Amino acid sequence: MTLKVLHIGINTSPNLAIARAFRECGHDTTSLDWKDRKGTNAALDAALMDGTELCFMQLQAANVVDATRVRALRDAGCFVVNWCGDVRDPLPQHYVDMADHVSVTSFTNMPDVEALKAMGYDARFLQVGYDELIYTPEGSAASTPPIVFMGNNYVDRFPLSQARAEMVAAMRKAFGKDFAVYGSGWGYGIKRLNPEQEAATYRGAKVAINFDHFDREGFHSDRYLRAMACGCFTIDATRVDLDEIVEDVAKWVDAEERPAIAAIDAEHAFENNRWHNRVAVLEEWTKHHQEG
Repeated sequence: MTLKVLHIGINTSPNLAIARAFRECGHDTTSLDWKDRKGTNAALDAALMDGTELCFMQLQAANVVDATRVRALRDAGCFVVNWCGDVRDPLPQHYVDMADHVSVTSFTNMPDVEALKAMGYDARFLQVGYDELIYTPEGSAASTPPIVFMGNNYVDRFPLSQARAEMVAAMRKAFGKDFAVYGSGWGYGIKRLNPEQEAATYRGAKVAINFDHFDREGFHSDRYLRAMACGCFTIDATRVDLDEIVEDVAKWVDAEERPAIAAIDAEHAFENNRWHNRVAVLEEWTKHHQEG
């Protein structure tokens, strides 16, 4: 199916891949950044006039689009989705407020889906995706220690921030110079990399660690997909105790079968977790909406 799409998103790399995926899937797509209030409201007016069939929004704060325009578009028959690709605790009120005006509110974790459903809204799960043109096994590999973690130190801002810091400390103690942390707030290591540098670093490493700030059903950071997609053997350590994390990393870093498993995981990421896969879900939702 071919749709007329309005995408109000986060138009910085690597999120630009979302609009590109819509277009590569054959959809006539207009894409604006969510912070462009004047532009997005004008685009909503145009969408109402031109028969836009799907409006996919990534609103990160309150009062960035005119809710009455969003409601008018929905009431005209457009399937309007507001999607949150991360987790915040508590659930920001602006998602609840906007739920009155959209067709569906979607999240990358099930507790938020269930919370909004309990309020009487249509809420659904939609997993995050990744940019396969940046995060790929093909390309240059950076010089890096064999074990890496990419993520910031937020001290105690999020539920598992302290646990993340403890994980990093355990990795440094166990592996010394064979472990590197990339991100802000650590006081050591290397500050945040741009997406291309991040991908090259994953390609140069043997093992990447994923450690999320939230332990929520269904949720994982797109970090997990990005590392895996680059062909780096990736361990999700969010729900694992520290001793087991150290044991797993030690087991796999020089394991003979590690590269083959990592290659299979990279192929799985490409086949199942690009933004094209998420567009396919949105196509299906829109089709059911149009069929009533």
